[in-house]
Amino acid sequence: MVVFNRLIYLFAFISLSSYVSAQEHSDFKTNEKLRDLYIERVSEQNASFATTYVGEYKSKFQTLYRKRSKDAKYYAENDVYLFEPSSLEYLNTLKNKIAVANQQFDFSGVNLVIAKFPWANAYSTGDGTIAVIPDIVTFYDNEDQLTYLLCHEFAHYFSRHFERQITKTYDYIESDEFKDRVKEINRMEYGKNTSAVALLNDNLYSQRSHSRRYEREADSLGLVLYLNASLCATESVNEVRKLGEMSEEFDKSSVLIFDRLGLPKSAGEPNEMMNIHDAERESKWDLVKSHPDVEQREEWILEEVERRQEEICETAPTDEFLKFKMQMEFESCNILVEYDMVDAALIKSERLRIKYPNSEYLKAISGYCMYQLYFGRKHHELFNYSRMPSENIKDPDLLNVLNSFYFSRLPKLRVAVYDFLKSSYTINQRDGRFLVSYARMMNDMGIEDKGTMTKLKKRYQQFYPNGKFAKYFPYSTKHVNN
Repeated sequence: MVVFNRLIYLFAFISLSSYVSAQEHSDFKTNEKLRDLYIERVSEQNASFATTYVGEYKSKFQTLYRKRSKDAKYYAENDVYLFEPSSLEYLNTLKNKIAVANQQFDFSGVNLVIAKFPWANAYSTGDGTIAVIPDIVTFYDNEDQLTYLLCHEFAHYFSRHFERQITKTYDYIESDEFKDRVKEINRMEYGKNTSAVALLNDNLYSQRSHSRRYEREADSLGLVLYLNASLCATESVNEVRKLGEMSEEFDKSSVLIFDRLGLPKSAGEPNEMMNIHDAERESKWDLVKSHPDVEQREEWILEEVERRQEEICETAPTDEFLKFKMQMEFESCNILVEYDMVDAALIKSERLRIKYPNSEYLKAISGYCMYQLYFGRKHHELFNYSRMPSENIKDPDLLNVLNSFYFSRLPKLRVAVYDFLKSSYTINQRDGRFLVSYARMMNDMGIEDKGTMTKLKKRYQQFYPNGKFAKYFPYSTKHVNN
């Protein structure tokens, strides 16, 4: 069965790799109707929470609920939350599968969104919003692993962890112990700041302790929700293991991106800086962690699965999952670019191009990143787009790329970036970032290729008729075919 599942995965991957050239990720955009519906639903949800809240902090919670509605609306209207129809339809299919198997819980208030942040995570805001950040999906192998992640976040919502955490914070602030310590600090002539920091740290340690307990509760209830849907128990353990892999800085099976990019080598041997021992953890690290260690979570879930005598199994990825994962892989690159984390976007894009060699979108991302890094070096502001090379960077591909852009001679760097853009360009390219980068690079090189420049300009104006960067294309588009 395992061999059969792996064959299915292989055939699905091959078919998806050929499909990707026709599926342009630039079409991955928010649907305004879905966005407005989300804002309406979350506003109603928070208004309901404010009305039905029972407790001694009613006015405080009403203020929090109003702020939470404003934050949700801000994120939705400013494209921090994405409402792309096909991806949300897929996520809601997974949600509905869990809801049908757990009808004792009301899933009507759960709203799934894609959140544009440059890290791998998912989170529950407490008002029913479950946000999935694209990069976390890229680590998963199949649908069941993604579903367990959602179940964990559903469990946070159903357990009311947001309200419970805030209540404990208010309990502490309103306690006689806290008020007495504040009065004592105010009476002090010296050391007020030190004492105030100590008081805040005590509160922080207490909050993080509660947070770790809530994570354990979310794993417990999340596993129940997951197993009630008759999903593969082993994949719940594998999902937590994937979280451990996310802590690795890079894929140890390096694809020699530095050679693929054709960048000039800088002086020295940057890979010699790799043998650095990690600093020892501070003694209070365990106190300030908001989550249990991945090893602790994995051990507990494995024990629970074995206690339930669940069968060992393996899940093959569905075509729907592979398509969704591809969308998230591409979007994770785009998010890095939007956050000006250009060096990370370049490395991620090139690694994905091994998997999707026909993707015009990934070619565009890599070409744009190469140009931005060159532009930063040329204008002495490379630090705006990348990290400084250092012994703390453990990815040899990234370290070599950074060394090249920081320390290579500019004329050699200019030629390398131009050659990369030239070799990456095809007439199917419609990403404005790439088209403008290639045109600017041609101008920088002093290359007067009227035919190519005119085609670039026509392509740009076709997809961006009001584009503000048309000035970088100096020639007329009259009588020119694609």
